[in-house]
Amino acid sequence: MQALLGTLLVLTGCLALWVAGAALARSLREGLVLAVAAGAVVVAVGTELLSLVNGLRPLPVAALWALVILVSGTIAWRRRGQLTRLARRSLGAARSARRVAMGMALAAVALAGSTLVVSIAAPPNNWDSMTYHMPRVAHWAAQGNLDYWSTGIDRQLWTTPLSEYGILHLVLASGTDRSANLVQWVCFLCAAMLASLIARQLGLGGRGQAIAALVVMTTPMALAQAPTTQNDLVVGVIVLAIVSICLRRPRQQVWADGLVLAVLGAASFMAKPTALIVAPFGLLWVWRQLRLSPARLVPVGLMIVVAFAVMAGPFLARNTAEFDRPLGPSEYQTTVRSPGLVPTVENAVRLIGVNVGTPRPGLNGRISRAIREGMTKVGLDPDDPRTTYPGTRFDVPFGRSEDITGNALLLILTTTAGAVTLLRRDLRAKAGVYVGLLTAATVTFCVVLTWQPWINRLALPLALLSAPVVAVAAIGVLPRWPRRVLVAALVAASLPWAINIQVRSLVGSASVLQGDDTAERFYARPPLFQPYVTTLAQLRKSGQSRFGLVQALDDWEYPWWALQPAGPAGNPAMMPVDITDTPATAWEDAGFEVVVCTRPCTPPTGWTARDMGAGVTLVSR
Repeated sequence: MQALLGTLLVLTGCLALWVAGAALARSLREGLVLAVAAGAVVVAVGTELLSLVNGLRPLPVAALWALVILVSGTIAWRRRGQLTRLARRSLGAARSARRVAMGMALAAVALAGSTLVVSIAAPPNNWDSMTYHMPRVAHWAAQGNLDYWSTGIDRQLWTTPLSEYGILHLVLASGTDRSANLVQWVCFLCAAMLASLIARQLGLGGRGQAIAALVVMTTPMALAQAPTTQNDLVVGVIVLAIVSICLRRPRQQVWADGLVLAVLGAASFMAKPTALIVAPFGLLWVWRQLRLSPARLVPVGLMIVVAFAVMAGPFLARNTAEFDRPLGPSEYQTTVRSPGLVPTVENAVRLIGVNVGTPRPGLNGRISRAIREGMTKVGLDPDDPRTTYPGTRFDVPFGRSEDITGNALLLILTTTAGAVTLLRRDLRAKAGVYVGLLTAATVTFCVVLTWQPWINRLALPLALLSAPVVAVAAIGVLPRWPRRVLVAALVAASLPWAINIQVRSLVGSASVLQGDDTAERFYARPPLFQPYVTTLAQLRKSGQSRFGLVQALDDWEYPWWALQPAGPAGNPAMMPVDITDTPATAWEDAGFEVVVCTRPCTPPTGWTARDMGAGVTLVSR
């Protein structure tokens, strides 16, 4: 019962923010922009404030969201007349949309439903969740605060935490990690609505707006990420919200849009620095304000400083205290070391390459070799150390996972639609500036980020921004029946990712609807299943209240938390304590009787080591 009520409490709080935002903006979708900004403040600032008093516990978090509902409800009640009129307009628009876009609406409902079922039925089980997304949530919940801890997986500490703050609230309120995937799923829906808002700002009617929303919902990477605890959909929603404000005509009073932009800017940084791609759109907004009066930007600049100080300041201070750098250790640099034309072209070619993979490995190998040979002939390096993540090599992959899923159809549609938009005078007047800014955002992405095998995941916000461009060309060029064929093709092409996502499938023998909960957590690394389960059984027999962990940078820590029964305070019955940096000779002095090594370790004299398989060693006195 707590799982249901706690989840509903947080989701109701999010819905209340949306209703209050709609009342203030007098528009459902522009109200969603306000709700995204307000939600980011609640999650970021609320988490930091509760941490100060060791209040990251179920009851304080529930009280926070109850307060959100109360305040939002009060705003909505005071503007109930406007909400009533907005509801009538929305119902009228829905009746009209039912006639022109019923098929797209049904497809959207089906895609939302399938990903929701997976989000709820499947426990967190993707690689990054097991390594650092969910372990940091578990540590915060166990401590009741955001203080740093000793760990061999320091990504748990220094990576930007906004998405995990949201997961923490859901996990604490519900008492289960089954709600953790809902953060991304909610952002999946919000992204579709915000893409349709941008389409409206570009002058499209109901059909065009519906196509933009459906393009987002049929994007393979969006479908693959929706039922996970990754964070690129969170970034995408914030980016779309920023872009929607930047596209507005300048208002007489700049402070309202400036305040929301300041908050969203800080939120984008706290979600993931890849949100930097929104910079060209931000420059458009600044240029429009400068044309009216440079003085308009002074209060906006102050609001940006305050927003970053309040929302990101405590996190950056913790990083500086731990690593002497606000952005974390320098050895994890993921930015291009020597930006320039050649590195940018290398990244652009490889970004296209990873999106043209096919289900045939042999063909992918030939495509990869062709790209590598072509790059080499023109003086480009497919594995340029200046532009390539350390230890990786360019290749053309294919898969239905949230790391490598390509967007081949969307790439073709966006490139074609962008070209058509720029060539047609009527479409250029409507969306030419947007296409130019999207191109600039893509170039920014290629200039700044090193190529990585999982680059498609990081590029998801770009894919979401491309949806309105596809909609503009579809409405402006295609007659009714070809347009319907396009919509059908988008839906049909998305089905494998809607029902058969790797490690989170709705169908087959590995379906999350019929699988064992414990086994499902290891679908991405099946060889770890038996060693982890057997080791935990041996740990329970030891009768210890805690055990040591010695881990490598990319090891799976979260199962040591998730597969244990809860103790009296809601924490695991046996607390995993990372002692990677503790010399083995000091284990006994630190009070440990048992230690689990998931990387090679040398036990102290008098201790017994037992190989549990798959690189797991149980060491005991």
